[in-house]
Amino acid sequence: MFRFLALIFVLLIVSVGCIDRLNAQHRSVNDTLLDPSIYEADLKKSLWTSKVLQTSDFDPLIDVKTADFDFFVDIAQKKINATATITFVVHESAESVYLFLSQPLEITEVLFPNGNKIPYSRNLDQRLVFSPIGGFAKGRQTLIIRYTGTPARTQFGSFTFEDHASGPAVWTLSEPFGASDWHPSSNNPADKIDTVKVRVDVPYPLKAVSNGNLLAVEEINGRNRFTWLSSYPISPYLISLAIGNYDEFTLWYKSTNRDSLPIVNYMYKGQNLNTLKSQAAQTLGMMALFEELFGPYPFAKEKYGHAQFGFGGGMEHQTISSMYNLSYFLVAHELAHQWFGDKVTNARWNDLWIQEGFATFAEGLTVERFNTPQDYKNWLIQRRTQIIAQPDGSVYVPNEAIQSRNLNRMFNSRLTYRKAAWVLHMLRRQMGDSSFFQGARKYLNEERAYGAASTEDFKKVMESVYGSSLTTFFQQWVYGEGHPNLTLNYRITNAFTGSATVEIKQNSSHTSVPKFEFPLQLRFASDTKDTLITLNVRESSQSFNVNPGFAWKTLQVDPNIQLLYGSLVLTSLENTSEPDLPGRFVLGKPYPNPFNPEVAIPITLSKSERLHLRVVDMNGRTVAQLVDALVPGGTYTYHWNASGLASGLYMVTATQGDQFQVQTVTLIK
Repeated sequence: MFRFLALIFVLLIVSVGCIDRLNAQHRSVNDTLLDPSIYEADLKKSLWTSKVLQTSDFDPLIDVKTADFDFFVDIAQKKINATATITFVVHESAESVYLFLSQPLEITEVLFPNGNKIPYSRNLDQRLVFSPIGGFAKGRQTLIIRYTGTPARTQFGSFTFEDHASGPAVWTLSEPFGASDWHPSSNNPADKIDTVKVRVDVPYPLKAVSNGNLLAVEEINGRNRFTWLSSYPISPYLISLAIGNYDEFTLWYKSTNRDSLPIVNYMYKGQNLNTLKSQAAQTLGMMALFEELFGPYPFAKEKYGHAQFGFGGGMEHQTISSMYNLSYFLVAHELAHQWFGDKVTNARWNDLWIQEGFATFAEGLTVERFNTPQDYKNWLIQRRTQIIAQPDGSVYVPNEAIQSRNLNRMFNSRLTYRKAAWVLHMLRRQMGDSSFFQGARKYLNEERAYGAASTEDFKKVMESVYGSSLTTFFQQWVYGEGHPNLTLNYRITNAFTGSATVEIKQNSSHTSVPKFEFPLQLRFASDTKDTLITLNVRESSQSFNVNPGFAWKTLQVDPNIQLLYGSLVLTSLENTSEPDLPGRFVLGKPYPNPFNPEVAIPITLSKSERLHLRVVDMNGRTVAQLVDALVPGGTYTYHWNASGLASGLYMVTATQGDQFQVQTVTLIK
């Protein structure tokens, strides 16, 4: 214990690393390995080929209403023979309209339902232009397109033939621009198709899985023909095929408001079915939680389920997520997408942060519900550490990233996933739980149900519930880049009441936001009592008078992990008249950070004085005493080897005279 009024022990934030228990779900979770923001982003982009991606521009003259696909899959030749019957509405008469279809697919004919053939042409940007004699009249039109070939494997896989240990396998992953690699598409995420029927002919004993309900399985000449019907609006990139030698099992989610929902699982043969069933059962508790927070499962007349595929992550195909495995956070992430991404889809790819942010945020919500409050803090801290590792980047995807088809930026795990989740976490704290989740349900169930929404749409809905403007919040956290770095100086003005003056200075990590406005929570505590005081920071430098009402011993900054900030330097100005006291020494940023197993700790001393330099864990226990001696002025680098300690967040604390500074380090093994 340090001497009161000479040194205040500061607990900045709590531990980080693996979440080691999920009590209600009874699952063990390795957070580092199973983070879907790594799966869906870092592993997705590893499959991106150098092939030029086609444009996502879509024909504004048409609105696709229904699609009927018939696929004959030739496993040996790695080819498909397909017929697509597309019905669309033409908004005004036109000489021609177009969809997209990848060039490697050869078109055999295009015709009207009455059998009349339609002239067509194909552009270098892979537009398939239909130009019938006399053009198209305003109103409902239907085209039949027959084509064959080996689909291009672009994007994150698009349409992939592969050999698996269980036998041959085929899978699709069309996000963002890959739908037209295997079926005629508008390539517009907002152009939802009202109904989609998919018939797939595959060799026995393979099974073919797609969206919606399974209508029929027919045996024809040693092959199986599966017919699936999706009767809810669906975006083109969410249509899927997963073909393999599957074991199939069904769990049932029992809702109090409706009939039971089947959770159908298709997993490659040769695995431990008991383990897979136990992992799949995690879905049941998550489904109940998400229904409570976000409203009823959006596709209750159909199903939910998982189909294993060869991509090293997951994809939220509507009603049937494609999964590399059934790891905990991957299951949570893709399930949450059924609300955010599938029921309500990004209007443009700029708005991708909403659905990826909510899906990542939902991972944390399961930890908050089924674990301890500390586990949820750990989850937030780890992601904050990952976010602030770089100083720039907005969660809103910039136009240039989409125009240049920069998938690395569009699906940036640090920004589109983790920072977006943290932005939603901060929005929740600002609005309060009741308003935040009411706003989320209104966004999903009233405003944009089964449609598409933009960032501004989302903002307006949340403002309508909150009752106040969120413009500043969105400008700095959604459209702006970076985060604040904080310096706090404090001085006790009354030792009996604990009154103090707190000066807060901030500098932004990026010029797009010169200064941030945010609430900052401080926890003042003695041996017998504590209190929370929230300071509303509005300026680059601002002073506050606080009165906890008792003589406190410890000060905890952001105790509930509510603010996305980078570094924090906290200095006591007690018992000194020296105006330059904060400059007496500088505890520099440790490096590398995160580290394993050794970290370097730089420090500059302006004068010769006794230095106490130690490392403490989340509970304030000293795990390493690095220095406790008289040290001459100068610049030093101390090294700490954390071998033998658990992964997590640790605090390096330095004390010299009345001054105290702290830096955080993350040990990741």
